[in-house]
Amino acid sequence: LEEAVREALAPHPEAEAAVLGCTHYALIRPLFEKFLPAFDGNEGVARRAEALLREYGLTRPAGESEVEFADASGALADRYRAVLCALFPPCFSVRRR
Repeated sequence: LEEAVREALAPHPEAEAAVLGCTHYALIRPLFEKFLPAFDGNEGVARRAEALLREYGLTRPAGESEVEFADASGALADRYRAVLCALFPPCFSVRRR
């Protein structure tokens, strides 16, 4: 992955920082930071998501939460589940439609 980040940044030698535009980029933020400062908006996204969940009464008490990934074929959900289980145990359920 480090080489992929290096290649992505190579056309922009004048860059002073990287703004990571997708929430999942935070998982590889340390790789970007080997080359230049990196910033992401994850805290703001998390605050907004929490506010919306509260507004619609969709929050749960601590320890009672679960994450579920679903897609028509299950292929993407299985891959996301495998990565997330490796990074953030315990594992998540996968629902197929």
